[in-house]
Order: sequence, then structure tokens, then C-alpha cells
Amino acid sequence: MRFLNILALGIAFLLCSLQMQGQATAEPGKYPVDYDTNYIKDYRHRLNLSAVSEIKANGIGILTPDDKLLIYLTNIPIPNYGFMFSYRWLNLQLTVPVPALSTTLPNRGETKSYALGLGLTTRKWHVRNFFEFFKGYYISNPEIIFPDLPPGSNIILADMASRTYYLTAHYMVNGNRYSHRSLLWQSEVQKKSAGSLFMGGTFGLKRINSPEDILPDPIEADVNEASYLHSGLNLGYAYTLVLGKYFNVSVAAIPGLNYTWAAYKTFSAQEIVFTNGLGFNMEGRFQVLFQKGNFYAGANYTGFLLTDYLKTDYPIGSAHNYLRVNVGYRFKIKPIKFLKPIWLSN
Repeated sequence: MRFLNILALGIAFLLCSLQMQGQATAEPGKYPVDYDTNYIKDYRHRLNLSAVSEIKANGIGILTPDDKLLIYLTNIPIPNYGFMFSYRWLNLQLTVPVPALSTTLPNRGETKSYALGLGLTTRKWHVRNFFEFFKGYYISNPEIIFPDLPPGSNIILADMASRTYYLTAHYMVNGNRYSHRSLLWQSEVQKKSAGSLFMGGTFGLKRINSPEDILPDPIEADVNEASYLHSGLNLGYAYTLVLGKYFNVSVAAIPGLNYTWAAYKTFSAQEIVFTNGLGFNMEGRFQVLFQKGNFYAGANYTGFLLTDYLKTDYPIGSAHNYLRVNVGYRFKIKPIKFLKPIWLSN
């Protein structure tokens, strides 16, 4: 009996020692588990740092009276280069053109641009807003309204500018099994296939102006400024398919209908206002992600679409497109004392 007591005491001491050792060597900073660990692995407590190459483009489409789509495009240097990182609650991506490595398409003018975005992602909510400015467009298919132009011709509108503010807020029904952070920032990994219904809304402001006619003939109205306010409801779905041990593929499609207020100014300073426009909007995402240990790489497409095509007088739509390729590594981080007040320390 005494032997059993000593054995039990020895086993308890050994287990206590192993537990203390495990605590001493455990990786610091892990968040409390608020998700199904069979489906999601969390790396937010590590510095997820990637090298990024990105192609960005903005397009404006105008439906002509004979139902042809006239397309205005930016000519931004491609690709842009930079970095993306995710640590704790902070997610950031910065890309810029590099003169020796980025180039513009010839004979299409030049586009000046800048953008700023801010978002919040929790287990149940994804909120994102961004502002983008572009100056310098070209009409990529002018032959549909000017049939005498030689094939491959472009009309350059160097002073045409657009400003867009866009806000989306979506509730994720299955956020404890589906990881939207894996699709957005790759700071989590989907271990088993899962998806979630998205419900929410959008709000957008857009202004297009030019010293030249925005709506060229045969569109009768001579408009040099167009302003839009969009507000709508969205319902969509996102799903991540896990392929084997190292790959997953994610798809998200979140369409919606929006109410549109629009105002157009003509060269004669006349303002035309529509207050009952009905439009369509869409957020779409696609990603292929590879990860092995702390190494990961991904290819990601994101697109936002706003249309007012149901208002036949001035049917204008716009699309914001981003194609990103990144290669990264997840670094273990020790506590950083001076960052604790802003919750950026393990």
C-alpha cells in the first residue's frame, strides 16, 4: 500500500513537472478558442509576413442605346510589389509600382491612383470600407460607337477622374467553422471543408467627372459629371474546399440589390437627378492557398461590382478588380511589452 502511494505521488509529480515544462515552452499569445478546432487552425499570434505582387484595375461600363457596352479602363503600372502581414488584430497590405519592374500598356495614357482601406473581421462579422481615386482613363472599345476607327484604337481621357467610397458589412452564420480570415489574410487555415451564409448590406458613394463628355455620341446627353449614392442588401455564400493536406480553394459570391440616387451635370450646368434607381452589386472572391508548416503561398482574386443598368437613361456601372500572388512565412513572436496597451503583444 505504501508502495502504491509512493508510485501515485511520483506519477503526480512527473505529470506536474511535464505540465510546467509544457507551459514554459508553449508558444505565447494564442487567443482563447472561440471556434471549432476540428475545422480551423489559428495563426493570428504569429507574424504572418508575405511578399506580394498585385495587379489592380478599375473599369467603368456604359450601356449604349443599342445595348452595347462601352468600356473605360485605367492604365495603372502592373504589377505592383510590396508586402502583406497579419499579426494579432492588425492586418496590412502595401503595394507600389517599381519603375524597373512595373510597366503600363502602350498608347493608353497614364493613370494616377491612390487607395485606402480599413476592415474588421470577427467570428461572425466582416466589415470593410475603402476609398479609391483614379485619374486617367481610356476607352478600350471605341469602335462600337465610332465604327470608322482602325481596329485596336483607343480614345484617351487623361483628365477623367473617379472617386469611390464603398462600405460592406456582412454577418457570417457559420463563423465558428468557416474561416473568412483564411480567405482575406491567410492568418488562419481551414483544416476541413466548410462554408457560411453571408447576410448584410452595402453603402457606396461614387463621383465621375471630366472636362470632356463622359457619354460620347450616339448617347445624346452631354454629361461631364456623374454622382451616385448606393444603399442595398446582400445575401451570399462563401466556401473553402480542403484538398489533401496542403491545399485549399476558397470561393465567395455575395450579390445584392441596391437603391441608387444619381445626379448628372451637363455642359450647360443643368443637373438631372434620379431618386428611384434600382441597381445590382456584387462582391466576389477566389483563392488557392498552399501551406506546409510555417510556409504558405496563395493566389487571390477580389472583385467589387456596382451597376445602375436598370435606369436606362444613363446606365453606368463600375468594377474594381484585384489579383494578388503572395509567398509568406509565419514567424513566432515573443512578447513586446511596449505594444501591450494596444493589444499587439503576445
